[in-house]
Amino acid sequence: MIKKRWLSYFSYIVLLLLSLIPVISNLIFHPPVFAYHPILGYFPGPIYDFVISITDVLIFSRTETLVLAFLFTSVSVMTCEIGRESGFIPKLNWRKLNVLKYRKSVWGTAVVCVLFISIMCFEVFAGKIGIRPSRSDIEQALGGFRETPHFKIYYSQDLEEDIDLFADDCEFQYSQLEEYLQSDISRKVRAYLYVSPEQKKRLIGAGNTYVEDPFGYGFHLHVQGFPHPVLKHELAHVFTADWSPWKVSLNVGIHEGIAVAADWDEGKLTGHQWAKAMRELNVAPSLSSVIGLGFWRHAGSRSYLLAGSFIRYLVDEYGVDMLKDAFPTGNLAKVSGKDLAELEQEWVNFLSDKVLLTEIEKRYAERRLKRGGIFEQVCAHEMASLREKAWNAYYRKDYSAAVTTFKSMLSHEPDNPLTLRGLMYSTFQAKDYALSESYARQLMERQDSSYKAEVSLLLGDMQWLNDNVNEALILYENATSYAPRDSTSRRILSRIASLNSRYGKETQDLLRDVLISVSSDGQVGSATKMALLHQIIDEEPEEWLAYYLIAELLYKERSWDLGIRYLNKVLELNRVTDDQEIHLDILLRTRMLLGICNYYQKDYATAAAIFAEIADNETLHKGTKLSARYWIDRCQWSADKSKE
Repeated sequence: MIKKRWLSYFSYIVLLLLSLIPVISNLIFHPPVFAYHPILGYFPGPIYDFVISITDVLIFSRTETLVLAFLFTSVSVMTCEIGRESGFIPKLNWRKLNVLKYRKSVWGTAVVCVLFISIMCFEVFAGKIGIRPSRSDIEQALGGFRETPHFKIYYSQDLEEDIDLFADDCEFQYSQLEEYLQSDISRKVRAYLYVSPEQKKRLIGAGNTYVEDPFGYGFHLHVQGFPHPVLKHELAHVFTADWSPWKVSLNVGIHEGIAVAADWDEGKLTGHQWAKAMRELNVAPSLSSVIGLGFWRHAGSRSYLLAGSFIRYLVDEYGVDMLKDAFPTGNLAKVSGKDLAELEQEWVNFLSDKVLLTEIEKRYAERRLKRGGIFEQVCAHEMASLREKAWNAYYRKDYSAAVTTFKSMLSHEPDNPLTLRGLMYSTFQAKDYALSESYARQLMERQDSSYKAEVSLLLGDMQWLNDNVNEALILYENATSYAPRDSTSRRILSRIASLNSRYGKETQDLLRDVLISVSSDGQVGSATKMALLHQIIDEEPEEWLAYYLIAELLYKERSWDLGIRYLNKVLELNRVTDDQEIHLDILLRTRMLLGICNYYQKDYATAAAIFAEIADNETLHKGTKLSARYWIDRCQWSADKSKE
């Protein structure tokens, strides 16, 4: 035993640090972001993934900890001596492990050997078990591999049909970033594609969080449609890995800001418009708190967008080389010769003088921006777990369980609008319309207008289900004043079009069954909806709405060629029929879908022409026009690639 107390403490700390070496090494040089440690316990991964569940791997890890504890105890009992000779101070006698000399310890030594071999087995198979998986373990678990000029893509074998599109997506985004960042990457990028957040959570510890892998020059995504919404952002992190000797910036605001600036696809608004909206809504944190460790104190929607707008301004104003020089430490003042306050003021002046933001766009931004930061949420882990449980029950049509779970959450957070929203929809699908209306009214009475469009929409649906057509129409029209141009507004406009006086009662009822999607056994399926819509077309072949709704269903089912026919029919009816003008939002959606379907059919010239028409429309949001120009670039890139 160590007699000096300070030396005992020091020895323990050294032992602890040594035990951390394999854990930290695995976190740095391999994809997993979780860690199991016998002393420190379980680190579950990114702070955005709130839900922590008991898994087989966690049980294996705790079993290894117990075996290690038994081993330590057994060795201590066998070798520890205490008595008059040691002054009643415990003393270790390692010679007692010698079976030949101390025969009475043979069984104890056998136990120690078995325990030691068990620990070795746990360590040798730590990757296979999932306690400490290596890069090769994850690649083997995924099973699929595809190599392109700039990528090594490891993907779940369930995604074999989608991998060609994803590979093209990777190469196109590479070309875009290579031009914007004026850089290339010193080695091939490792791209990992998982079939679901659950698979990604199991293999690397991150479910709904996307993960960069700077030391591996790669990133980890799960499938989320085409084009992948965050591929360009994560790939931008790989481009910047060569800018720093430690592969990342020590300033998290600059590290994430450059990725947002390079991606520059934030929906209907640009990053600059989001930043201006934050300032006008008085929800923008100070730039000094975002460009640094304070980045994590605020809601992700605010920190990412604010940092992205600021960095985009710096790149446009001072050039990307200045960011490259400042990237490793994040010391903008040293590189630019101006302190952060001065640079911030220049950026604020730019937002005020150069960036346009309409009231409609400002209202559109409000809902997304008014959310709490990760450290501002009460009981985040428990609430996230319950919320996931409730929505899982909802989507499997177990509405009773969903209502019960949401009510449990409401007792802990009575003012949380997300919980009220879940209850509103769950009780509606359970056909408890009185209770659903009660929750809807509570949401409507809140000061912010974030959910008023959805609430008015649902209240209108209830009135329509009760055959109160006039009351429903009033509620739908009220909802349009709250809804920006998005999927909610299109749902509202489709309902208003359905209640148009030129439709007969029978046709209105059929459209109601399609749009509201409530039946005796739950939600109406796609096949049933398609049959109802074709019945409408048979009776009223010149009505555009049924064609549009069929096209939406065909798009979701990947029937691109058939979808093109119905989308063209919608545009044809809009051109030739004066009294059937289609609202701009639905017309825009129709054209976007038509362009995308033609792209999938590899008719790149037609697709580019459709997107060019959208990009040249000055009445649209700037973000929408930028998205159309992005599709034009993609069409040109794909056309050039097909000629090779």
